[in-house]
Order: sequence, then structure tokens, then C-alpha cells
Amino acid sequence: MSNVFEQYEKKNEFLVCVDSDGCAMDTMEIKHRRCFAPEMIKTWNLTEREDYILNLWYDLNLYTKTRGINRFKGLAETFKIISKEGVEIEDLDSILNWVETTNELSNNSLLREIERLIVKV
Repeated sequence: MSNVFEQYEKKNEFLVCVDSDGCAMDTMEIKHRRCFAPEMIKTWNLTEREDYILNLWYDLNLYTKTRGINRFKGLAETFKIISKEGVEIEDLDSILNWVETTNELSNNSLLREIERLIVKV
């Protein structure tokens, strides 16, 4: 497998790299506030406790020592906390099991797991 740096031709005495996950530019804030958190509320129909859950999500993902946690781990942690407070999450055990056992926390890995579960049924 070819490495991109093997093909790289130096043209300058410096190289500028930009980290898009929140170190150089705060792209995490907009990603969580406009995409991840609202979609979580909508997908799992959590509007009844929306303000509380959104604030919990933002704390876990943006404002505490867990800032930058993988989005799937952040989802699992959010669900663990709210389920202890009586909020029902459909098929929570399957979600938590996948997050804890998958070799790859990614959209593709999740799609493979969903397909596996569908075939199993």
C-alpha cells in the first residue's frame, strides 16, 4: 500500500498542517451543536428532556476532560447517564455492546453491525 508521503515532493522549507478536530480551529463546537446533538435528539425522540440531554452532551463532548471523545463513545456515555435517570433508549444494550466490542468506531463499522443484526433476525 502506497503512503502519501512517499510521493510527496518538497517545494518549500516549511509545511503547514491544520487539525480540523478543534485544536487549530474550533470546528468541534459547530459539529456537535448543529449536527450530532440535534440528530441524537431527533433520532431517539428525546425532545421531552432535550435541554438537559443537550447540555449533558455538550459537557461530555466539548467542555470537560472528555472533550474530543469519539462520537460513538460520547453517545454511549450520554445514554448510560440518561437511562439511569429513567429515560428509555430503544435497544440500549446493543448500542453499548457495539461501542464496547467493535474494533473500529466508525460509520462503516456501525453499518456492518446493523446489517449483521438484520440478517440475524
